[in-house]
Amino acid sequence: MVCEECDSTVNKFVAFRALCAKTDDYFRKLVTEALAENDETQAPPNETAIVGETEVQHNQLEESETVTNLRAAAKEGKQTVAEDASKKLCDICGAFVAELNGHRRVHTKEAPYACDYCSIRMTHKSNLLRHIDSVHLKRIIKRCEQCDKGFTSYFSYGSHMRSHHSTEKKYECKTCCKKFNHHSSLWLHNIRTHQDERKYKCTTCGLPWKTKESLRTHERSHSSEQPYACQHCPKRFKTRYGWKSHELTHTGIVFSCQLCNKTFRYKTLINAHIRKAHPEATATSS
Repeated sequence: MVCEECDSTVNKFVAFRALCAKTDDYFRKLVTEALAENDETQAPPNETAIVGETEVQHNQLEESETVTNLRAAAKEGKQTVAEDASKKLCDICGAFVAELNGHRRVHTKEAPYACDYCSIRMTHKSNLLRHIDSVHLKRIIKRCEQCDKGFTSYFSYGSHMRSHHSTEKKYECKTCCKKFNHHSSLWLHNIRTHQDERKYKCTTCGLPWKTKESLRTHERSHSSEQPYACQHCPKRFKTRYGWKSHELTHTGIVFSCQLCNKTFRYKTLINAHIRKAHPEATATSS
């Protein structure tokens, strides 16, 4: 850790040194490339004839264009270097970042921005606004041109297009040859299906999980956090699965038992019913 005055001095010195080094390296590279191109385009001495006035003017024009291009490229390089020089040095990890205070929250785990609708807190205000729009306000920002389904984020829209309207699945599992539209889906498939490593442990009960997302979902069972709100009633839920299952009850959809005439509002209830009332069917299927 360093004081603010020393931190400012170090930032200025490092930025100045980086500016000088990058400018010199970039200009030297441009000059070397330009000289190499000129050597390639020059004719061999034994084949050179009498050069007319028109050809001399043409060569001078080419040289002036080269100089102009060099100056333009050097100007662009200086702008890039200037942008890099405006970044500040993180005294915790040593990375150069544009917004130092926001970056430091990655290390301190500070989350100053609280959601007005649930107990979630965010490290950046922009992330909080996106959370409110997509989770609580359900603001649709993009619709599918093919099926007219609305989406609250461009990420979910892109996932929908690849999953439902893509003709080719690009990512194939090397173990079972199953194919997926997304690299992340293949990654999760490998972890959940072909790996048994559980390195994420709950700090409350010690139960191990395969992924961070699974651990975060489980940890809500130890807290009062309920980030998922029903659009039709005041009920809130800790998990996305419970939230989606509940919202189906407002659509009038019921799940019927194929072995008797009973119906249930939740799919989990019909599964429990089959295990209890029809154990022979469960034994047969297993």
